[in-house]
Amino acid sequence: MNKIFFQIKRFLEIPFAEKKLLLEAVCFLFTAKILLFIFPFKFCLRFIKSKYVSNSNLDEAYLTQIKIAIDKANKLAFWKNVCLVNSFTARWMLQRRKIASQLSIGVTHDKNKNIIAHAWVKVNDFEIISKGLDYKELISF
Repeated sequence: MNKIFFQIKRFLEIPFAEKKLLLEAVCFLFTAKILLFIFPFKFCLRFIKSKYVSNSNLDEAYLTQIKIAIDKANKLAFWKNVCLVNSFTARWMLQRRKIASQLSIGVTHDKNKNIIAHAWVKVNDFEIISKGLDYKELISF
């Protein structure tokens, strides 16, 4: 019970702008999880198509805040989020701000030759959802 009160206290102490980003990230994580659980992936792609083509004079500090909000929201979520859910969330948060981004899906092999899939999002060269390993990009949106 003390842990819950401690988390509530910490939440109340953060600035309003960070609270807003965090709550937005939690809502989008939940929405993405439900959407990907219920509907086929091909249908879900309709919701992440980006219309924005230019990103000049972007503030990297603001992109970092979005990345941190998604990371914190993942820790708060009582359900397990995979990279695809995080990527949808990042894409939606960026779309709300009219920031063009690239969502990529790729694969690599582990040491047992099993295929590992991963999704990541970047804005120019800044990774909102990290690519991590050396994934071969199959498709990007």
